[in-house]
Amino acid sequence: MPWFNIEPRHFYRYGLRTGTESFGRMEFKPFSVVVPRFLMKYVYGCLCLVGIILPFTQFVPWPLAYGLQLLQLIAEASASPISAFAWLDVLVSAIVLIGFVLHEGRKLKMRWLWLPLLGTLTVGVSLGLPLLLLLRELHLKRQVPA
Repeated sequence: MPWFNIEPRHFYRYGLRTGTESFGRMEFKPFSVVVPRFLMKYVYGCLCLVGIILPFTQFVPWPLAYGLQLLQLIAEASASPISAFAWLDVLVSAIVLIGFVLHEGRKLKMRWLWLPLLGTLTVGVSLGLPLLLLLRELHLKRQVPA
């Protein structure tokens, strides 16, 4: 049976649905893992730890072997087109994250915004983004009346 011959009753099984709100086209209904809201701060905290540990396990041996030679670090980081691609991707992601931290933090009037900024500039997006999400979760929890 070809993929385009799926009957409407199969849409719900595969996470797809149709309806008048979609004007007869299929819409994707993503499958998601439901994590209770009260656990999200722990999930984000664990992701912060992973975001620190994993990058540093790859970076720390390099300065121990070569010292803090910035020119050699840049030369090795851009040695091939694929490594230059990866570093440019990380650079653009960090710039976008910094803009998002400033925008979201000012919009929600969050405190401690310097932490995700410092995390992004020292470790990278792998720490900055989960740290921002952790601070945002704690801020939103404080805003909800008891």
